[in-house]
Amino acid sequence: MFHVVFIVAQAVHSTFVPELYASERERKQALASSEVRLQWDPDHDPSGAKVERSALQLGLRGEILARYAKDWIVEIEDISAFVRQQKEYAHTPYTQLVMPKEAVYLFMTLNLLRD
Repeated sequence: MFHVVFIVAQAVHSTFVPELYASERERKQALASSEVRLQWDPDHDPSGAKVERSALQLGLRGEILARYAKDWIVEIEDISAFVRQQKEYAHTPYTQLVMPKEAVYLFMTLNLLRD
């Protein structure tokens, strides 16, 4: 969790949010010097249909990307066969679909206002 907070704390929105930036120019300058870009995207259910909530997308570059790739990834596993097998269960009511447990993370002190 520490690494996620560390990354998000450095994020600059990909679009102008007037509650966070004095001007579009200020945001663009911050974005140019930031190693983390933050963007809200539509989220989808397992069948691909859009859902009401949004998903946070983070773009990494520079040193923070290097640290993520070299230091923070613990393991990479090829689960292609599992995904192919699970595809047949990607329809409601999702009773047989194996999904990761999701949790809501509240970043109370970080500026994550929707853009």
